[in-house]
Amino acid sequence: MKKKSEIFSVEEALASILSQSGLGDNSEYLKIYKIWPAVVGKKIAENTCLESIKRGTLFVNASSPAWMQELHFLKDMIIEKLEKELGEGTIKDIRFKTGL
Repeated sequence: MKKKSEIFSVEEALASILSQSGLGDNSEYLKIYKIWPAVVGKKIAENTCLESIKRGTLFVNASSPAWMQELHFLKDMIIEKLEKELGEGTIKDIRFKTGL
């Protein structure tokens, strides 16, 4: 007997993948993912990759230790800009690590 194939929308598939990968509240992640280049600028966006959000902490991968250090200097400004876009208290901290 053949199994009935199920059809999912792209949104449902993405939500499922994000949920299974432990990315927390995927709607928050998607919002940040969409605005990240506008918040940090093109150059930083090209050298970073958003990993996840857990309990108000955004985890970001940087392409090199030098970029990670630069991001530490810009952390407060980035949080401020994210709060402006997403609402106060959405992102309380950002943790950076190297490796894309």
